[in-house]
Amino acid sequence: MAQPLRLALVGLGTVGAGVIRLLNENGALIARRAGRPIEIVAVTARDRSKDRGVDLSPYRWADDMGAFATDDDVDVVVELIGGSDGPALTLARESLSGSGGAGKHFVTANKAMIAHHGVELAGLAEAQGLATRISQEQEELEAQIKARRGEGYTDNSDVDKLKAELLALDAQVKKLREASKNDGGTN
Repeated sequence: MAQPLRLALVGLGTVGAGVIRLLNENGALIARRAGRPIEIVAVTARDRSKDRGVDLSPYRWADDMGAFATDDDVDVVVELIGGSDGPALTLARESLSGSGGAGKHFVTANKAMIAHHGVELAGLAEAQGLATRISQEQEELEAQIKARRGEGYTDNSDVDKLKAELLALDAQVKKLREASKNDGGTN
């Protein structure tokens, strides 16, 4: 079997702890389906001492999540902290830009960050030949537009601009997925 895909988890809330449980319980099946093992090698969160209901002792703890962006032992940074700006965005930019070396593949389900900065992040990934995994289907595009309207963005030009950015992001994601398929899915 191929070399393991090494993950760094940033955020150990419900989703982060769930990822650990999922890989612990189904690692062999996932490895067979993926064609290689998937291993968590490092983790971080705001509070190191908090009980999360999973054993964190097998994983290296990092006090600085930004260190994952240049860590040679990490192939993929998985962002699970949320927020459209601040630490999540900084981590995404550093991971994808290749600051201090090769960039890292980046996984997020952070819809707020995707809505505000997705086009930029997809561009960074493409420039480095990296993959971003962004779950952004048409219903989610519409949900982001509705959310923006709910935040007081009632001007149609704001909504139209957001929709255009999200549609461009969707096209970029499709292009990245196609590139990933063409290179054997390692991207």
